[in-house]
Amino acid sequence: DSWEENKISIETDLQDIQRVDVDTIEVNNLQASIAVRFKSLQIRTTLDESGTIIENPAKISTSITDIWTFTRRIDSEDPNWYLAATRTETTAY
Repeated sequence: DSWEENKISIETDLQDIQRVDVDTIEVNNLQASIAVRFKSLQIRTTLDESGTIIENPAKISTSITDIWTFTRRIDSEDPNWYLAATRTETTAY
């Protein structure tokens, strides 16, 4: 909320996807979920409302590990998986 009030935004530049692994697979009743771990190299900068970089002005790349969880009903005729959650892993990959 404070970022919106102060009109601060984050810009992410994906440099490279270094690794992708299935983290977990679960089936509960007819709901399947798969958590996928993505390790990538990213440049993240924080900008103020005028577009001036206020964090990471040198645009230094950082290794980031994100976990995306996808779900779908296994009895569904729809083949699509839906993004249910994302989080950034704070420990090393």
